[in-house]
Amino acid sequence: MAPLMLAAATAFNLTCTVTSGSTMGAPPKKLEHPEAWSFRVNLEEGRYCDGDCRATERIAKITSKTLYLRMIEGESLKETLQIDRESGDLLHVSEFAGKVVSNWTGTCKVSAFTGLPRRKY
Repeated sequence: MAPLMLAAATAFNLTCTVTSGSTMGAPPKKLEHPEAWSFRVNLEEGRYCDGDCRATERIAKITSKTLYLRMIEGESLKETLQIDRESGDLLHVSEFAGKVVSNWTGTCKVSAFTGLPRRKY
């Protein structure tokens, strides 16, 4: 499935290739070895999981243009993990005490949904 199909699907997997990033406030740079990030997303349930999907989290916000998997707005910590629903562009930014401590960008592609972990209770 192409990234544009994301707008029509209600449950899907995302395979993302992170191609640039930075930590500790350094300027973002192209990664010598891109990282693979994966997510399973169920918009209807408003939940997602990442990596090996041992646990689910609530999707922070869904708009027609952007899927915000994580949005944390604490006193000293801010974190946003967002994916553009049309282009598939990924942005993950973490700030601590007003300073950017990590900044990652990449592109995600949609694939068939393989399910979320079953709840035991």
